[in-house]
Amino acid sequence: MLALVVTLGAVAAGCSTGPALRSASAPEPPKWTTRSGGHKGGKRYFVGRSAGAASSDDGYELATNDALRGVVRELGITVQEDSSDVQREKDGEFSYAIQIRLTTQSRPIRLARVLRAKLYQEVWERPAVEFDSWVLLSVPESELARARRQIAGRVLLSWSCKADSGVDCQRSLLEPLAAVATAGGHSLIPEAVQPPPGTDLAALGVKREAAYVLSVTLEATFAEESHGEFYATGRGSIQVIDTGDGKAVLSLDSGPNKGGEFSREKAVAVTLDNIVKGLAEQLRSATGF
Repeated sequence: MLALVVTLGAVAAGCSTGPALRSASAPEPPKWTTRSGGHKGGKRYFVGRSAGAASSDDGYELATNDALRGVVRELGITVQEDSSDVQREKDGEFSYAIQIRLTTQSRPIRLARVLRAKLYQEVWERPAVEFDSWVLLSVPESELARARRQIAGRVLLSWSCKADSGVDCQRSLLEPLAAVATAGGHSLIPEAVQPPPGTDLAALGVKREAAYVLSVTLEATFAEESHGEFYATGRGSIQVIDTGDGKAVLSLDSGPNKGGEFSREKAVAVTLDNIVKGLAEQLRSATGF
């Protein structure tokens, strides 16, 4: 809790005819408390206010929530009631989770690196002691841009596929995964990419204005022939990468997969198909994307 550092004097003895200011955290209200916000140095600023809180902490919390509503208005979204909460604090820096309601469904939009840059508070006697509070939130422009990408739900599909026996991996192989992403409310960027190993997928996603990169890796090889039937083995994985921080928010693995057919080529193709369908079911059931 922040201590009030400026004392304005005790309330005069006897009956008071109106509210009396007991103390404040600065000699005068800072100029930023009368503004709606602004931007400077790659950051946007939002002012939140609250009046009549029962405690100092409650006052700052209410003012913070009011400032967050300004952030939400800036993003042009509708927030579910009681959906904003502080996740953690480190050296005065806060991260918030904001749940938004889209037209067809709700999807979590994470807003991080939100800083309570400045605070101001007044203590009043009305006649009960009440706290009026102001909070100045700063949010990096890059964070707002990332949140807008999440709201749009744009997803870049990145994939790599290795197969032998003359099997040519086709983009159509990934249709079950694309269907799951679309059904989940995401907007899949039409052009899938096959970047070389070592590519910074998060940076590539930002260039394509994607909130996430759905990175798919597939592999299938011929294993054996037994009594005229051909068998192939393979494996696949998915990583969903947040383009904001480059971290994987979801990782899925198909585990070993084996398929049998009456030719080497068909065995490899069926194995790949089974891997993708299994990953699609996992993705459909997954949370966080």
